[in-house]
Amino acid sequence: MTRSGAGLFAALALTLAATPTPAQPPAPPPPARYNAVLRYHITSARDQHVRHYDALVDFLKQQGFAFVPALDTFPDSDREDRTKTTFSGTIGSANFLRLFRNTHVAALLLTPPGYTLPAAPDQPVAVRLELAPGFTPRRQQDLARQARVLLRQLGFVEAAGYDDRGYTRRPHTRLVGTVPAAQLQVAKDDPYPLPPLLKDLRSQPGGWLGPRILLEDLPAPLAQVSPLLVIEVLPDAAPPKGLAASAPRDDFALTRISDDLWAIASRKEDDSRVVRMEVLLAYTPDEKERGWREALAVAAPSVYVEGRIGSIVTVQARARDARGLAALPLVSTVRLARPARVGIDPAVKIDGDNARALRQSGLERLHRRGARGQGVRLVVIDADFQGHEELMDGKHLPKVTKYIDLTAERNDDLLPDPPAGDPKFLGHGTRCALAAALAAPDADLTLVRIDPAAPHQLLEVAKFINGAGVSTEYLTQRQDELSAEAATLRQRLRELLDEREKVLRNFEDEKNFETDYGILGTAGVWLFSERQWHYLRMEELERDERDHRRREVRYLRLIRALQDLRGAQVVSCALVWNTGYPLSATSPLSRWFDDNPSLKFLWFQSAGNTAGQNWNGLFRDADDNGVMEFAAPDAPLPRGRWTRELNFLGWRPWAGKESADLPAGARVRLALQWREPHDPDFFFRPGEWDVYRQPLASLRLVVLHQRDPGAKVLPADAFEVVARSEPLPQRLDNQPTSSTYELLLEFPVDKAGRYAVRVERQRSSQWELLVDPRNGREAVGLVDGLTPTGIRPLGTNTLPALEKQWELRTRLFVETVDEASVRQGRPVFLDFATARGTLGVPGDARAVVSVGAAGLDDKRRPYSADGAAANLDYLVKPDVLAYDALRLGKEETGVAFGASLATPFAAGLAACLRSDGMRPADLWRYLHQRPGGVLRAPAGK
Repeated sequence: MTRSGAGLFAALALTLAATPTPAQPPAPPPPARYNAVLRYHITSARDQHVRHYDALVDFLKQQGFAFVPALDTFPDSDREDRTKTTFSGTIGSANFLRLFRNTHVAALLLTPPGYTLPAAPDQPVAVRLELAPGFTPRRQQDLARQARVLLRQLGFVEAAGYDDRGYTRRPHTRLVGTVPAAQLQVAKDDPYPLPPLLKDLRSQPGGWLGPRILLEDLPAPLAQVSPLLVIEVLPDAAPPKGLAASAPRDDFALTRISDDLWAIASRKEDDSRVVRMEVLLAYTPDEKERGWREALAVAAPSVYVEGRIGSIVTVQARARDARGLAALPLVSTVRLARPARVGIDPAVKIDGDNARALRQSGLERLHRRGARGQGVRLVVIDADFQGHEELMDGKHLPKVTKYIDLTAERNDDLLPDPPAGDPKFLGHGTRCALAAALAAPDADLTLVRIDPAAPHQLLEVAKFINGAGVSTEYLTQRQDELSAEAATLRQRLRELLDEREKVLRNFEDEKNFETDYGILGTAGVWLFSERQWHYLRMEELERDERDHRRREVRYLRLIRALQDLRGAQVVSCALVWNTGYPLSATSPLSRWFDDNPSLKFLWFQSAGNTAGQNWNGLFRDADDNGVMEFAAPDAPLPRGRWTRELNFLGWRPWAGKESADLPAGARVRLALQWREPHDPDFFFRPGEWDVYRQPLASLRLVVLHQRDPGAKVLPADAFEVVARSEPLPQRLDNQPTSSTYELLLEFPVDKAGRYAVRVERQRSSQWELLVDPRNGREAVGLVDGLTPTGIRPLGTNTLPALEKQWELRTRLFVETVDEASVRQGRPVFLDFATARGTLGVPGDARAVVSVGAAGLDDKRRPYSADGAAANLDYLVKPDVLAYDALRLGKEETGVAFGASLATPFAAGLAACLRSDGMRPADLWRYLHQRPGGVLRAPAGK
């Protein structure tokens, strides 16, 4: 015997009518009346059937059900016809739930007035399906999952992001999606004239003589109740189409190539381009190990290694060679290089007051007493120092300001790359230098330009400052090239000297040579005059020797300049890598600072202008539906929201009012990073399958576009999926006991509007349509064991006593990656942003002084990052705040702002304190006395 879902629905509906219900999405008002098809179920025989039929008709009349056609047109035989199970008519939208008070009402199909089903049978129709309620939460969830299995056989495509609480406001009592129009139409040859979806779902889909799935093969609770009570057709003229699946890659190894690099490598017209890539190795090689280099060179003949930081190797290679690199067992991921970004718009004007900033910070007092940074070497590191030369006038920047451009080392001619910034504005690094010079005008200032897509250069500069020998991959190559070229030039000189005696013995008169053969140019010289040809080759040699000497001079100057970095006391760096590298102070760059006990300098690091762009916390899934909740179940919901499983995105321009809509044209990147413990017995071994290349936690990012935020036509929870991440993440770091993974998702904002993100996780079990091997019949069965139960890989033999449980903590970061949008503003999380985890690399290191921005009112700027490092709740960051309201530039025009500008100002203040006699240890303690407070000179200074 089956349970009466209708009766349970009625009881719950009546109970909940007088009790508070959870927030629900705004929706347009329903029509006054629905067109309805009602399926009833009366099993009584003969006279009892007639009595129950009459009672049902009377009940429907009382509830306002208007029969179409009218009742008086029905034949009398209908009252006793047990094969007749439907009524058609209209019902008020306020009353249709009351129909289920009668236990004979089995299901209801509702369509809005004036709605006509599409003629094409395969045309999708939007529907909202109410499920039978009344079970415990876990059993109710099972019913919904089991119903999905059967509905998929009918062509049901489930929507994403909708509220699954039905009219009872209980979870898992509603399904929303589309079905083919044929499932709502009566088939001509159907002996029981009912739309297929209105029939008992358990008899669908039908076979030749009956249902393909027998009732006895159905699991509980599906076997106990007909799952669909209300099928409501939604007035959605164009329901969203499903997101097209990306083209599969031929080999698993190719999935190790990032999407952005694959887009280049898979295009025939682009695959020969030389691009900068990052090869993420499956382990961290020792400093002297060379095997990985040889493996890369064999797999990709065009590859050139630029540098390595931990397990991340920066290379240049043709795009097509990414395939060969990804096929190497020792490679985890191949991707395009990730540049550090400084989020500001140089055109934005913010009121600056240098005199007030100097006065409030105590620098004015220090300057009066002669502590102006003299004798202190201050290094400013950035990616763009455009326009700094014209400001080296002693007023803005010291006349003896030194400049080192590390981009020169990778060019054959040892000339730096062209300026990367907008020529209309001073380079960002130039503004940082001006801020440092404003704070410490007499400091020995050195500007160092590095490539923002080469974090190994930043590490190299830190090592040079700390006293390491000057040696890099590129400098070694340049030295080898100069040596080889010098040998070639010497050989050419010897050959020319040997032939000079022969040329000088030739006394042939060539005074008419130009007249006779000048028109032939060099070819004529080569054919008709050994003497002239010799002179031309000598001139060419002299030119090449001059060029060689110039390159040698540039090389030696660069070497000396890098050597001169040794002993600098204060360093300021504005470059931050917010994604692409392990956080929680576990990146190779951050670890170098923290693990080096002999640091000889004070490193000031920008905290970044990323407030609101981050969520960091525990992966919660209280209802076990495989979707992460961004807040605890008892946390209040933001106004206008109905779920904790969606995190809506908004837009904060650098100047202007925040918007809930993302702007059209922006390209947004989401990065989900997590670290998970692993069993060291399964750590990467050459020649064996890398079992942890696939993480224990199988996560997915989904971006949804809210179709009608104002709920004028559609409910507010009507979404379309605009992007979905691939299941294989990048592995950023692989250690014997743990690994760090990052899942990336980039999407273009094709049209301005409201967007939300959600995080999904593979559940350990799911219901599927299976074939029972015992009888060969189809059945709905539970497939389990889909995820690991501990820290060992899936499918590994283990014992319960050996299983180690762990908590999954994730960090989700959002940013724009197109330069136009970066200059305009930044995307933020409107609902569930956290301060914890906002800092990037290397600001999450304990040994650096991270700096945030403060206004002259001594309050933290709303855009400045603030909060502990990711998953390090007790590491309070930033360490200090500094003023960024500074007027900088020639003739005091042009304004800069942000944490990246506050950082050199703080570094300049530290230089002044050093010049005033404060010892390094005392200065370090002073900087950490008031974490997050505005940095000022001590009152006694």
